[in-house]
Amino acid sequence: MILLLLYDQGLLREPLFYPSLYFKAHQHEYYTLLNAVHIQGDWEGWLEFFAAALTKTADQAVETAQKLLAVVEDDQEKIKKLERTASSVLKIHTQLLQRPITTAQFLAQETNISLITVNQCLGHLINLGIITEMTSKKFNRVYKYDKYINALSLDIAANSHI
Repeated sequence: MILLLLYDQGLLREPLFYPSLYFKAHQHEYYTLLNAVHIQGDWEGWLEFFAAALTKTADQAVETAQKLLAVVEDDQEKIKKLERTASSVLKIHTQLLQRPITTAQFLAQETNISLITVNQCLGHLINLGIITEMTSKKFNRVYKYDKYINALSLDIAANSHI
């Protein structure tokens, strides 16, 4: 709710960070300070805690965005070296940024690339070490953009221990 209020007031362009993980990790302090507002009217202590939570969470969000950007740029450079097939593989890669766990069927539908070509592109992405196949099936395989997911997971882990 806090982020939506800040967004509505024009103080955030996008509600892209989540202080609730910080509050959960510091739950005792959160409730102690909130209770102090109720009993003693200590708004300053609460506001300092709240501002620190927003600052630390925003800093972590920026760090995560920078890591994600580095992963994406590094992987795009690898893909561009494919030359002839790079264009189609880059389209698949762009879809993986929106949905890092996916299927060939979904990618074919979203990109308007034939299923045969999508599967070839996925093969290139596997060979480049960008994605992995998760299911070991012959049909209806599920693919995962590991480094991208790992960067996001590190953000969640870091925020839960701030």
